[in-house]
Amino acid sequence: MGRKGPRIGPGRGFFGGAACATAEGVQKQSGKGVEVEPLRGEVSRSPRLSWRTLYASTEAAGRASVLSGLNLAARGRGALRMNPGDGCADRGSMGLDEVRPGNGSAWGDLQARREMKALHCEGFWGWSAFNAPNNIDFNGTLWVREAGNVVVDPMPLSEHDRAHLQQLGGAAWVVITNSDHIRSAEEVAAWTGARMAAPLAEKSNWPFPCERWLADGDELVPGLQVLALEGSKTPGELCLLIKNHTLVMGDLVRAHGGGSLMMLPDAKLRDRDAAVASVERLTQLPHVETVLLGDGWHFFRAGITGLKELLNRLRPAD
Repeated sequence: MGRKGPRIGPGRGFFGGAACATAEGVQKQSGKGVEVEPLRGEVSRSPRLSWRTLYASTEAAGRASVLSGLNLAARGRGALRMNPGDGCADRGSMGLDEVRPGNGSAWGDLQARREMKALHCEGFWGWSAFNAPNNIDFNGTLWVREAGNVVVDPMPLSEHDRAHLQQLGGAAWVVITNSDHIRSAEEVAAWTGARMAAPLAEKSNWPFPCERWLADGDELVPGLQVLALEGSKTPGELCLLIKNHTLVMGDLVRAHGGGSLMMLPDAKLRDRDAAVASVERLTQLPHVETVLLGDGWHFFRAGITGLKELLNRLRPAD
């Protein structure tokens, strides 16, 4: 009996990498378009996870990096390990926590593609585009909710991501945190029919109409509180506190390396003292666990600790 190939677990769809698994087989991009290689092997159900698991005997399946609602860790061509997420009780268990190169070309494909992927907690999704001058990813965020999804600072969407977003329910709102993060907001709003919201402090110079102008203390939808940050490179930059545990940032706080937050360089700030005071304000939010960034590496665990460490670096002890 031959060796079983990578284990692939299904959600509502399979996204990321150079291939994606479906009930019919493994879909692969080629010069001829999308080809489907039939699955071979067995289909089983795990009583512990209550997930249907597909065993695909193809190297291409190993390139399907992020599955809807699952946590995947690639351990070469032979196997992919699934870690069951535990909702928000263990936010660090969600996302791609460990990826190691195999013997084929899957690793390179995984690095190159940044399509929509599950983040730290159920209902949160993100997608990115690499910015070479800053050597970081620029990130868009999606919060899926029954009463209408919210998209924040969207990056351009591939056809693959359009189909995924549509499957997740489209968008009711597109929130733009500042005028430097307009990105693909108009395109996404036009395609989904979403309404747009932007900072009230920039209304007089905003380049297009919006349905809502957000100020500090506003609640766009239940569970989404608006904080207006001062001192950044644009007035009244928006920061979104979602469900009390997740901050979605614009420009002021970012991360150019994993595991450490930073502030915009002083040369780009309108008022450094006000900017530092805005960071200090964020450290006083009691329940924040995750900081999702518009620019750079997300901070999935101990968000308040990361913000306090940043504040200490901005205000070193005498």
